[in-house]
Amino acid sequence: MAYFHRCAFTRRRANFINKLLLDDGREITDDLSLKEEATNYFENLFTSKGVADPSRALKGIKKSISQEINEGLQSPFREEEVRMPLKGMRSTKAPRPDGFPALFFQKY
Repeated sequence: MAYFHRCAFTRRRANFINKLLLDDGREITDDLSLKEEATNYFENLFTSKGVADPSRALKGIKKSISQEINEGLQSPFREEEVRMPLKGMRSTKAPRPDGFPALFFQKY
């Protein structure tokens, strides 16, 4: 039993952050400051600041859809284009992401 406690204690010590070195060279050790800095770091990391100039971000990416295909994608769809694939779907198989099986759309 002592072996497993020692392993758990060692792992806990290895996974514990007792100090952080900030960008400005300061070192913080108190729990509240550690918590605040960690929160700020990850909030900044995962917060999108957006792209100032989207055309610059897309520069160098080749267009993969021709003008003709693009026009077809943007044109209004015909009812038959939806009805035919829907009829071909198995009615009781896995539901769609919205939770409705194909049977619902086939019937209503």
